[in-house]
Amino acid sequence: MYGGGELSPALPVMTILITRAGSSTHSTMAAMTLHPFSPSLRRVLRLTSTPWYGIRLVPGIVAVLISAGLQAAQVEEVPATMRDTGSGSGLLQRPLELARELAAPVDSEEGWYIQGSVWTTHFDPQPDHNNNQDLIGLERHRDDSYLWGAATFRHSFGERSWYGYTGKRFEFAGTPFNAKLTAGLLYGYRGEYRDKIPFNRFGVAPAVIPSVGATYQRVGVDVVLLGAAAAMVNVGVRL
Repeated sequence: MYGGGELSPALPVMTILITRAGSSTHSTMAAMTLHPFSPSLRRVLRLTSTPWYGIRLVPGIVAVLISAGLQAAQVEEVPATMRDTGSGSGLLQRPLELARELAAPVDSEEGWYIQGSVWTTHFDPQPDHNNNQDLIGLERHRDDSYLWGAATFRHSFGERSWYGYTGKRFEFAGTPFNAKLTAGLLYGYRGEYRDKIPFNRFGVAPAVIPSVGATYQRVGVDVVLLGAAAAMVNVGVRL
């Protein structure tokens, strides 16, 4: 899909071994293994060089979330398959386990979250681009870290659009920071603007939108990445 060999493995795979003081490495050896296909920053930027709203940005976001999960994950005993340095299958299992951990439900505060846009910039501005999105959105945050919501806004060419979605929040324990990844359906790119987003032949297109943010008490600020086309800042309040 991406072509050009952009997803070639990042070699070598890095494995961090940890031992407990006063114990043999054979009985207490633990490890954390970096994803063998984690893209470099240059590759992430290349993957995002498209006006599509977030669709090709997903590999880079997943790599960032996996890296964050590595730091937050508890150190586990090394399986027998990983102790054998000649076993490639054992090394590949750890990233899959981390991906499952990131997707797993996590206890979270339940409630409603209302938000609005306050600033937008286009990375390649054109004379007909609109930087006043007038976004108003409402999200329902579940107690398992998943969410669903809807938003209405004016797209880059000024017409009213709608986005209905579901997603997941990722809290960084001990900090006010978080990340969010949503996926849903986007409506509003019609007529001459129909081809400005992919898969929009029938007027409704899929969208994947990541964001990073910070929260102080009940107020939140999120930087929303719209692929390589634009970035938007939203401010919200937990009700």
